[in-house]
Amino acid sequence: MSEAATKAPASPKASRLALPRWLDPKLLLGLLLVVVAMLLGARVFASADDTVAVYQVKAAMFTGDALTQDSVTITRVHFSEGSVADNYVSAAQALPAGQVVNHDLRAGEMLTQGSVSPKATTPTVELSVPISTGDTALVTKNSRIDVIVVPNTTTGSTAKVAPTKVLSNVLVTSVPGGSGGAFSSGSTSAGSSITVRVNPATQTAFDSVKLAASLHDSTVYIVKLDDKSP
Repeated sequence: MSEAATKAPASPKASRLALPRWLDPKLLLGLLLVVVAMLLGARVFASADDTVAVYQVKAAMFTGDALTQDSVTITRVHFSEGSVADNYVSAAQALPAGQVVNHDLRAGEMLTQGSVSPKATTPTVELSVPISTGDTALVTKNSRIDVIVVPNTTTGSTAKVAPTKVLSNVLVTSVPGGSGGAFSSGSTSAGSSITVRVNPATQTAFDSVKLAASLHDSTVYIVKLDDKSP
């Protein structure tokens, strides 16, 4: 019998038990990254959903100005607490007709519930102010001014006179002469005046002071305030 015929067959090689593919570390890492990305995305969307649409004014507005849909634009704001959002005028619906602003607003300022009201609840009057002198060349419509009265002294008198501020931070609604709402040259001559917007109580107080000033031959000055005030 030949040597090849008597040789025992070779034993098969042992094979190791392979791990399931779903336990592959690379696959698990990929799944983990997908889950993290989904959680982050859900958080971002949830945060975006927390923003509230509110109104903000397009340009500076002044006490008593009529508030219309053309006066405002919509902005979305994230409030830390839902109760804070209730303090602002929601843009979920159109502004009611006949509203006015209760105080001066800067351009881009958001409307609070307390900054608007029906026109009838915010009485204002137009008050004519006689001008003697002051920085009138800088004063235009919508300027903010102080009005100061200084009693004149007789020639040779050494008595000291104290100026009196009769109007503070009032809004100019019109000026004499000129174009574009500005003073014309020489418009501060005797008898010229400007118009300002005040409440009725202020008008009554001013009329009393103005009468007293005229009796004492006083000079009326106007002082323009910083343009940063709306």
